[in-house]
Amino acid sequence: MTPLAQMFPPAGVEVRCGDLRLGWLSDDDLPGLVEVALRGVHDEDYMPFESPWTLAPRAELPTNTLRFLWSRRAAITPEDWNLTFGVFVGGRIAGIQELAGKHFVATRTASTGSWLGREFQGRGVGTLMRQLVCALAFDHLGAVECRSGAFSDNARSLGVSRKVGYEIVDTTREARADEQGWQTHHMLRLDPQGFVRPDQPIEYAGVEAFRAFIGLTTPGPAFGPLATPTPPR
Repeated sequence: MTPLAQMFPPAGVEVRCGDLRLGWLSDDDLPGLVEVALRGVHDEDYMPFESPWTLAPRAELPTNTLRFLWSRRAAITPEDWNLTFGVFVGGRIAGIQELAGKHFVATRTASTGSWLGREFQGRGVGTLMRQLVCALAFDHLGAVECRSGAFSDNARSLGVSRKVGYEIVDTTREARADEQGWQTHHMLRLDPQGFVRPDQPIEYAGVEAFRAFIGLTTPGPAFGPLATPTPPR
């Protein structure tokens, strides 16, 4: 039987560093991921997300989560792709880290988004998983910038962005599902020159097939001295 990654290259992309692995979420991984979400992602009196998916009734959150993840898979095209990685810490599912691009061959701009179970927070996992997708974007996909966003009171997300080297480039007022009903929102940008890399080496798999899938046939403009790929162990 033809392997899934050969039929659909996004399924074969994997990034590893130490005991952290970012990889394709199989259907067998999804029940464990849902259990992490049910155990909690943030304080009950605070909403860090623009889309307040964690406010769903407990009985509905599993179905909603599965429907969202399956829809992300189904939406992948070469022109509008997402790598919605499972985050595995020591082999345990811990959350989601996404890297996405729209008309990427032309723009060389990637965006990131993530969530991490509370039991895995405060251990440097959030910083490392962001570093891994940014390294993938710069070193292997030829991105010239990575973008992320966070509400101005989301100290954890903004702290990760600061550690990785992002800078705030825009601030807007956005609606939010809380008592105030809105909050200032920061858009952040990272380029290869400002990128703070992890101390440990990074290992990659499935990248060349994914490059071909999204239409990258030559190295992007970020390749070169400022974006030298981290050698494998």
